[in-house]
Amino acid sequence: MRIKLNIFFILFLFVSCIIGWLQRSLIMFAGVIIHELGHVLVAKKLRIKVYEVELMPYGGISRMEELSKLGGTAEAVVSAAGPASSLVLALAFGFFREYSEVLESVFRYNLIICLFNLLPVIPLDGGKIARNLLCFFIGYRQATKILASAGKIAAFLFLGYNICMLMAGSRSVALIIAAVFIYIGALKEEKNSSYYYLFTGNNTKKTMIALGQIRKRFIKAQENTPIRLVVNKFSPVTLCCVEVSDEKGRIKRMLNEDEIIEGFLKYGYDGRIGQITNGGDKL
Repeated sequence: MRIKLNIFFILFLFVSCIIGWLQRSLIMFAGVIIHELGHVLVAKKLRIKVYEVELMPYGGISRMEELSKLGGTAEAVVSAAGPASSLVLALAFGFFREYSEVLESVFRYNLIICLFNLLPVIPLDGGKIARNLLCFFIGYRQATKILASAGKIAAFLFLGYNICMLMAGSRSVALIIAAVFIYIGALKEEKNSSYYYLFTGNNTKKTMIALGQIRKRFIKAQENTPIRLVVNKFSPVTLCCVEVSDEKGRIKRMLNEDEIIEGFLKYGYDGRIGQITNGGDKL
């Protein structure tokens, strides 16, 4: 694992030094490092490969192997570790914040980092925890789209609020920077979620199936239903059974996830469920 300094991180420290915010920025970035180390340590404990940690203005990114193939619970646990680390640090310094302005700053910034990252929007940690919970009821891709959309809305709200602050005389652009990172991160997550986890395998899910410890979820479809709409409802933490019915609502056949994924790969993005049940004949 390596720690990478983003060019904007270096530039931000340089500007902070010029305008007299160096101490404040160093405290915040120390908090970001502890936050990211929380993710890294828990990931290592779960035997997840961590490639690098990149430090950016007002945040960091831990790059590790795809978590969705390990099951949604692993993603939630690793995501929760960062805010938990920030909270522990904030509470530890909170007992002594009355004795020093520096200790007060450490307490305040780590509490902000914790609460900010717990917002239930993607790409923040809170959004990834929320996605894990939603996956028990809807598909992985559906959950990602909902929470990524929430992230875009949050980005515009932060942007608008910071502009109002600047008009009122504030010099801080922290929320503008945060808005840019959230919006770009939401776009990236939404794009990358697609169907990746379906084809990388889900080790935890396979184990749960073998032990009979996974909850089944039934999806209704007709022969003219696009395969992609069914795939969108799949989740790493539930086993989906697809009930294929005719126009009168009578169940003709039950398809499992493997049959649906195989059909999706075989017949493509515009393929229909009927091509799976009829052996490839177009409807």
